[in-house]
Amino acid sequence: MNQHAKWSTCIAVALFLSAHVFAGLAPRCAPVFRTDAPPKVDGVLGDACWQGLPWASGFRALGGGPAGRQTRFAMLWDAENLYVAVRMEEPNAERLVARVKRRDGSVWKDDSAELFVTPVPDRKPYFHFVANSIGTQFDEEVQSAIWNASWRIGTNVGEDYWALELAIPFEAIGFAPAEGKTLRGNVNRTRCAGGGEAYSTWTPIVGGFHDFERFGTFRLTGRAGPEAQEIAAKMDAPFRQAMEEDMRRAWNEVLARSKTIALAERAELLRGEAAKLKERVDKARKAIEKRGLLDAALSGRIAPMRKLAADLRELEYRAKIEQLLAEP
Repeated sequence: MNQHAKWSTCIAVALFLSAHVFAGLAPRCAPVFRTDAPPKVDGVLGDACWQGLPWASGFRALGGGPAGRQTRFAMLWDAENLYVAVRMEEPNAERLVARVKRRDGSVWKDDSAELFVTPVPDRKPYFHFVANSIGTQFDEEVQSAIWNASWRIGTNVGEDYWALELAIPFEAIGFAPAEGKTLRGNVNRTRCAGGGEAYSTWTPIVGGFHDFERFGTFRLTGRAGPEAQEIAAKMDAPFRQAMEEDMRRAWNEVLARSKTIALAERAELLRGEAAKLKERVDKARKAIEKRGLLDAALSGRIAPMRKLAADLRELEYRAKIEQLLAEP
């Protein structure tokens, strides 16, 4: 394993928690629309080809919940290149960290965006591109430290965001583009401007950014038309359905376990805790009734719901012990 793969795995916070949260979630899928007028690749994102496209969003923090500052991206293709536009929310744009200026330096330690992509669906190697806010580039063919490609980048820093555009030659990654073909990959972000380091991902991953087995899919489609939003929604439907089902399982367990509150209320030592858990269950019920299971899942409520279910399990165990001790 190369040094970056080791570092990326080591710094991925709360890996045990992320494995628990992302278990069973379907990898995501995003469209890559054909373009006849490619972008300038200047980071401004004002080109006509980007306008009206569905942007992939809903980035998750490593550890499970929604990223504190969101990222979104869109992709285009023509006969020569894969074009990627990434826009990152950043209220502290003046504090962006961009220390690395050397090509193939540790760019991922700065505020940066990373693209992983492979034309081979079921095996390595895969390609890895990283850039910071001043356009410093890092690239590798994983398992080959000497690989370099000729790819273009443009960056732009706004008042409350920063953005980049990439143009990656298909020849560099050994891919012959055609409508209907797919690439596997992911888009990730490291944020330092908020203080510390925060890591977020488009598709659910467990073992750090190099979690090849859980890469999503980029599907090459025709030119974007009025149905573009519908195409993107259909592609992402399995992920959303998996999120909703995960939330349903957690909520059903809470409902089943909440019956133990009445038992706990009979034990004097547990009444206070039972009251607090009852309040949490009532609050969760109101949130589900108001927002629905899917919206609650997408807003990061799966992990707290699982924690509530676990707390109810513990209360049930303690209540049964108290009940046994109280028997004559």
